[in-house]
Amino acid sequence: MKKRIVLTGGPGGGKTTAIDLLRREFSNQIVVVPESATMLFSGGIERGDATHLIKAHQQAIFSLQKHLEHIQRTMHPDRLMLCDRGSLDGLAYWSGEQDEFFECLNTNLHTELDKYDAVIFLKQQRSLGKVFILITQSETSLISKPYCLMTNCKQFGLSTLILI
Repeated sequence: MKKRIVLTGGPGGGKTTAIDLLRREFSNQIVVVPESATMLFSGGIERGDATHLIKAHQQAIFSLQKHLEHIQRTMHPDRLMLCDRGSLDGLAYWSGEQDEFFECLNTNLHTELDKYDAVIFLKQQRSLGKVFILITQSETSLISKPYCLMTNCKQFGLSTLILI
């Protein structure tokens, strides 16, 4: 089976720009899974700040992400799958504990990370430009939350850091 790669990171990190560039350059070799949260909220679902609404939103986003990845893999089994965010991005918005997130979604950290061959985290840095952090499958145990990577790359033992 072809690889599954996630582009993730905060707003303004360059995910959309990178995906557009890759789609233009490799259109027949990749398939893109669009961002689930954008699809949900641009489709008319209103955001709310009540804890139960945030959790309901994240459950819906997780489920949509899972199904979109399945659809794209089924329709394009021989292409590299590029996901605009992944199933773990909801942890950054979850209003409870990490264990509750996984219990609520009937999964765990390693199951979710094992779905992906690589996660590329894009973060806007004022002094450095864009930072790409590549985490390979062998390093998945280093991650506890997707956005914890913004703090200190060395503390997570990441082997690949490319500055652009």
